[in-house]
Amino acid sequence: MCIRDSQCDMQLFNTVKVSSPIFNRSSHKVVSMMSNPSKSVILHLSFNESNDYFVCGTETGFSIYNSLPYIRTFEHFFNAGIAKIAISLESDIIALVGGGKCPRYPPNKAILWDSSRRKSANELTFKFNVKSLQLLRGYLIVALERNVYVYQMPELKVFQAVETCCNPLGLCAASSKGPLVIVCPAKNHGAIQAFNYGTATTAVHSVFDSSIAGLAIAHDGCLCAASSFDGRYIRIVSLATGGVVQQLYCGPNRAVMQHLNFDKSNKWLACSTDKDVIRIFFVTRSGVEVKKKGKEGYDVCLLYTSD
Repeated sequence: MCIRDSQCDMQLFNTVKVSSPIFNRSSHKVVSMMSNPSKSVILHLSFNESNDYFVCGTETGFSIYNSLPYIRTFEHFFNAGIAKIAISLESDIIALVGGGKCPRYPPNKAILWDSSRRKSANELTFKFNVKSLQLLRGYLIVALERNVYVYQMPELKVFQAVETCCNPLGLCAASSKGPLVIVCPAKNHGAIQAFNYGTATTAVHSVFDSSIAGLAIAHDGCLCAASSFDGRYIRIVSLATGGVVQQLYCGPNRAVMQHLNFDKSNKWLACSTDKDVIRIFFVTRSGVEVKKKGKEGYDVCLLYTSD
């Protein structure tokens, strides 16, 4: 691993820039997600840490949108693909990874791109391809297939390096409120490891007997949701005790879990699959008994399904 352009000005992380071009809503109008649908094949969609904004990477560049109201607040065209993006309310820096048919950057590089200058400010180069990345709370989190690296910003100092089992999806999640908690797959298949930066503790919790296909953490870092490899079950684990708080049944058919996410209040859990199905579940807290049971003893907390 090597870090380049170390002399670049990285002081952009020091303060929240209210006038940042990324988050300036006043000068933008409601727009279509893709200005030119014939050229803008979507490669990536994700929210920032507060769910107030989401980013879209395409074969030609990327865009940033305000969630409510739906407004495009920033866009940049490279005429090349961006497959992974991470933004934070704390700075003008955007983390990018190239991808698609014509990648803007190599897939083994994490580019720190200055939105105010519209150019690269720094980069991290890895031996293996970047599977996912997050930028929040003064940290850059990069997941590779068998490692997760946590960097302190703006110095890009390695704060933590974690080994995982084979993790081709780059599963990793971090809390947005309270002490920072990061969860990712453990070395053993079906287990997760949680790192609480507030208490400086590490814990490993067994969730399934086979590989985990989806991972999400509650915004306050108290709960973690993991989906089974076949997409039929979701288990919500208390990170304080390691116990399973809820077991949710997603249906009899195998499916690929594409997204798993808690809402801001940690009362709801949403999931989507490759079967074009969206489900929303009610989340109970640890110690709250769910009296009604469904198939195979799984909690009946399904509030919405699109199928």
